[in-house]
Amino acid sequence: MTRSRALPWLLMLAFAACYSAPERAPADDAPSPLPARVWRLSNHELAGVARALAPDVAVTLPSEPNVDGYDNQDEALVVTGPKLDALVELADAVAPALARGFVCAASEPRERCISVFAERLALRLYGRWLSTDERSRFALLDVSTQAAASAPFDGPRVVANAMFPSPHTLYRTELGPEVAPPSPDAVDPSTSLVRLEPHELASAISFLFTGARPTAELLAAAERGELDGSRGRERAARDLLATADGRREVERLVRAWLGVADLSELYKLPEAHPAFSMALRDDMDRELSRFIDATIHGGDGTLRALFATPRAFPTAILGAVYGADLLAPPDAAAGTPTDPTFRRGIVSLAGFLAVHATADATNPVDRGLVVRARMLCDDFAAPPIAAQMLTVDPLDAAKTTREKFEVHGKDPACAGCHAAIDAAGFGLEGYDSIGRRREREHGRPVDTSGELIGTDVAGPFRGAGELGQKLAESNDVRRCFARQVYRFASGRREARSADVRDLAEGLAAGRATDALVRYVARDSFVWRRPQP
Repeated sequence: MTRSRALPWLLMLAFAACYSAPERAPADDAPSPLPARVWRLSNHELAGVARALAPDVAVTLPSEPNVDGYDNQDEALVVTGPKLDALVELADAVAPALARGFVCAASEPRERCISVFAERLALRLYGRWLSTDERSRFALLDVSTQAAASAPFDGPRVVANAMFPSPHTLYRTELGPEVAPPSPDAVDPSTSLVRLEPHELASAISFLFTGARPTAELLAAAERGELDGSRGRERAARDLLATADGRREVERLVRAWLGVADLSELYKLPEAHPAFSMALRDDMDRELSRFIDATIHGGDGTLRALFATPRAFPTAILGAVYGADLLAPPDAAAGTPTDPTFRRGIVSLAGFLAVHATADATNPVDRGLVVRARMLCDDFAAPPIAAQMLTVDPLDAAKTTREKFEVHGKDPACAGCHAAIDAAGFGLEGYDSIGRRREREHGRPVDTSGELIGTDVAGPFRGAGELGQKLAESNDVRRCFARQVYRFASGRREARSADVRDLAEGLAAGRATDALVRYVARDSFVWRRPQP
């Protein structure tokens, strides 16, 4: 790669550093605007931009760390050397597809033709119209290319190649011009704020609900001022939620929240689970998608439905895992009712249980942690060194998994956190590491008694059926989901208590997606705080 092509990136990175420094959000009495920033697109968003323009081009980007399961947290999204190289390579692959078939009419001035090409491409890559200066620069780039071109499409290809890896493609801005707020009712009048530009507002809504740049229609609506008011933003949000992209983004939120974002690397040891296969893994993955779609977008769409619906979507292969827990023949399309005693809600699905287990055994700590840390938003400090030294012998066939892990409760270095974590995980010991129900392990009876400690639904439970019912009735779970919506939507981990409280109020009797709609409808959504 020619390093001169990286110079604009270096300038943009320095620029970004001034606006995206992580900060701990203070506790406020009312929802507060986010800081002004430039926000790098995640791998998912970059892939969406590329595929929207060139569906047949393979997108391979270096993996990036998730923050609490989310891939769009702004402080984690940096540009490394390998990332920049991969983007330039992707541009080289995408550019020919973008320029293919582009022909300027003989009667049309070449400069105007190239400007139209660049303008249309900018809408998909930058999420905005080009400035006059930008149009002129791309037209000049075409002129210089034509002097040495071997084919008439070389100019558009070079223009596309220059536009795709641009910082304007890689980042979205939330800077806006600095203006005074319109009224003290919307935000704190003593604070200097910036209002998002129309194209920034359209991008903020579009990326949240589709994972992609805004359409020309949404951008035009923003420019007409139709997104300035809360009702206009709410209408746009609900329209996008009804699309396939909108449903997919909601699924991504739920999967990230519950730690089941990716099953592609799920593996089980053949000697422990000879029935496990890639086909079974893929069926588990598809079932999770169907269940989330059916409960969140179908019926009443509440969190209660997500955690309490006694239904699965198994193929014949996956149906063998559920066995007698299915009350009808497997039906992956319409779904199959399940015995609510053992199978109720997403925590009872084989895919969820298999992910939160090891390759050959259950893992009550992992299962308990996903309940406590993800579903209830408990914060646990990293275990002390003494606790990390504590090991469990997986080959000890004289004890059940529960008996092995009960050592946590006997060690003072572990007991503080593990009292709550393990108690939740032990209640799911009636399901093996591929989610199949079991009553015995190593010939010994499995104790499936669990407990939720210190929550609004505190008390004992047995199995996923009773756990799902408790989670469905929990206001703590609703508040936790509101916190997750904030993290997903804002790209920031630390949420103000007022933001969480405001989003949770929208969940009290409504659909889970109402929290997302409420997020964009709030006055604070259109404002940003300049950073020093």
